Amino acid sequence: MTSTTSRIGNLSASYSGTKVASVRGSTMAIWDLSSYELVNTFPVLFEHGDYRITISNDGNTVAVGTWREHGVGAYDTSSGREIWRRKDLKRCHRLIVSRDDLRVFCEFEDLAFRSLNLFTGKERTPLRGVTQIHESRFDDVLVQDRKKKKTSLLVGDAAKKIAELPRSHWGAPAITFGPGLVCMGGAETKCYSTTNGKLVWEKSLTDELNEVSLACHAIAYSERHSEFDLVVWPNSRDGDYRFVRLDSRTGDLKNATKIEASSEFKFCLAGTILLTTAGSVYQTSDLQLIGSLPIPQFASDSAD
Repeated sequence: MTSTTSRIGNLSASYSGTKVASVRGSTMAIWDLSSYELVNTFPVLFEHGDYRITISNDGNTVAVGTWREHGVGAYDTSSGREIWRRKDLKRCHRLIVSRDDLRVFCEFEDLAFRSLNLFTGKERTPLRGVTQIHESRFDDVLVQDRKKKKTSLLVGDAAKKIAELPRSHWGAPAITFGPGLVCMGGAETKCYSTTNGKLVWEKSLTDELNEVSLACHAIAYSERHSEFDLVVWPNSRDGDYRFVRLDSRTGDLKNATKIEASSEFKFCLAGTILLTTAGSVYQTSDLQLIGSLPIPQFASDSAD
């Protein structure tokens, strides 16, 4: 049974995979963006949190976290079978699958950052002081966000430090990569070279749109158009959400269009698709609504 008033919650989509995952209460839902079909639902151990769910790029595995006794676990998306569970890893904040689909990065409230094997749950040496890891799909570099720091660390091959990247006072930014570039969206949008960490361009979205300061809610690189696409909204929380396109080389504003409000936005299929929690599927080239996902009647949210 579907409900037209329901919304997707706790949404996860990989960079280029066709599968999308969402969990409400204790029910996981899996959709296929190639057909807009709901392909599976199954029960999971989960506790509400926008970043406690992550799906692999191949769409075969989804990991979820909880705050209390059930810790972190992973499920097979086809069968709904639980693959592994780490009950010792409690108070989970955020999960993200690595670019090679081999590991899941985990941030916790009072534990060191973990890198777990996606298929077994076994871990490498914890990374103390790290809160998030963002990996480039174009170059052998990554960015580490760190606790109690006002900068993010750009790291290259063999864990070689390239540069310290200043962060917005709003905290950890939205981050994405293009070829040779890393773009950080916050109160301002800044683009750096991944070769030397030098600032390539900086963009404030207040002047062009003639509004209060606009902050980045989601960001992605569009390979088709060589641009960075952002969803931004007024930091006063009173105004329209906008979809913004910036030239990746110069930061020049190419377009700004109003878009429906959503608690989450996810860029999918290498930046060609934008998905909202209403199930709306937009084509990013012209922001045309091209489809919608059927939303199941989720059970009420509940603690695990």
